[in-house]
Amino acid sequence: ANAGLPEYLSHAALNNAGLEAAYFRWQAAMDKIPQARALPDPRLSYGYFIRSIETRVGPQQNRIGASQTFPWRGKRGLRGDVATQEAHALYQEFEASKLKLFYEVKSAWFELAYLHRAIEITENNLSLLQDLERVAQTKVQGGSGLAGAAKAQVELGKLEDQKRSLLDLRHPIAAKLNAALNRPADSPIAWPKNIAAS
Repeated sequence: ANAGLPEYLSHAALNNAGLEAAYFRWQAAMDKIPQARALPDPRLSYGYFIRSIETRVGPQQNRIGASQTFPWRGKRGLRGDVATQEAHALYQEFEASKLKLFYEVKSAWFELAYLHRAIEITENNLSLLQDLERVAQTKVQGGSGLAGAAKAQVELGKLEDQKRSLLDLRHPIAAKLNAALNRPADSPIAWPKNIAAS
């Protein structure tokens, strides 16, 4: 739960079925390159005659044959080049999938970091305003400053509402990050720390 961004990216890469499928499509295409450049497999044939056939060399009961096709000059090289290009295209699809996944993780993680910082600032503002409200209450007790105390109380109410609204955003953003990590939506996620190092 106290993982940082690099750990989240690693977890996402290792646990995303779509990324894994893209990787294995690329690997399968890489395995086809040597096959595309090789000669076609030789063909072996066998035939059995129900009745013996008489030929010039005598009676025959069965026949065995082998054949090998040789593609036109340069065709094997071209097939290999096509297979190489297909593998390269599938590698690019894998990289695009990885970048998209990393974007989703980073986007949610930085949203969570921004939210955490906004809540901290709101809490600091609340603390300062509570101090000002105490000063205003002291003035009211001294016989002046009623308007200042009322204004401070109104602003305190607004900041408390703002803090509640910000706290309400945490669950959807954490669920978004958990979805990118392929984890249950309610898996615990700690507030991001040390954002500058990420």
